[in-house]
Amino acid sequence: MLLVTLPLLFFCSCGDVRETMPGNGPERAANQSEQFKPPAGESPAAGPVQPASEGGGSESGVNKIPAKAPDPQQVEEAEKLYDQGFQAYMEWKLDEAVQLFDRAAKLDPGCYKAYNGKGIVLCYKKNYREGMSLISKALEMKPDFVYANFNMALAYKLQKDYKQALVWFDRALSYDPRDTWSYFGIACIYAEWKEADKALEYLKKAIETDPGVKDVAKREKDLDPIRNDPRFVQLVEN
Repeated sequence: MLLVTLPLLFFCSCGDVRETMPGNGPERAANQSEQFKPPAGESPAAGPVQPASEGGGSESGVNKIPAKAPDPQQVEEAEKLYDQGFQAYMEWKLDEAVQLFDRAAKLDPGCYKAYNGKGIVLCYKKNYREGMSLISKALEMKPDFVYANFNMALAYKLQKDYKQALVWFDRALSYDPRDTWSYFGIACIYAEWKEADKALEYLKKAIETDPGVKDVAKREKDLDPIRNDPRFVQLVEN
């Protein structure tokens, strides 16, 4: 299971996310690890699923985007609900997270973070079709939203469709060439493929953007195939 932290996003209004990349160092890594590490769940089922089209059913009305924009008070309340949903996700309270993301999207239909958040939760619940459709919706609203590009990669990786996962990790990096955790995700895939040279190349890039990755790498199971490589030891211990 890929246990990675994601690009640190300071929560502003759901309709206007501002991505902020703090300076490198352990403090940054600690903050990222606490706020954006996907919680550990059961091993995902194999068999990749393509994102569903927007037609058809849905677990809730979160997929629908009314035309009328919410007022600022609704946007603010939606932001709070999104934050609560994300915290529930971090605590692996998936049903609660879904409910909170739904409420956020109902209050602020422009809250693409809520669609993205619910989408990755549904993927962890193995509802890949609707989950990936929601992440796609977030990307339609904000194509350069790095976290949604990352989550699409993660959704494919959960299904063991590593080739498509690499496409989306690369896409995230096209929007943010210093996206630490996309480099880390790529390293994990190459490690699982037992391509040590490529895995170490991308792990090194991840560490260069954030030395705190070393601590994550030491406990990441996806990196087990290269853990005994002297170059791996040198990377994470120096």
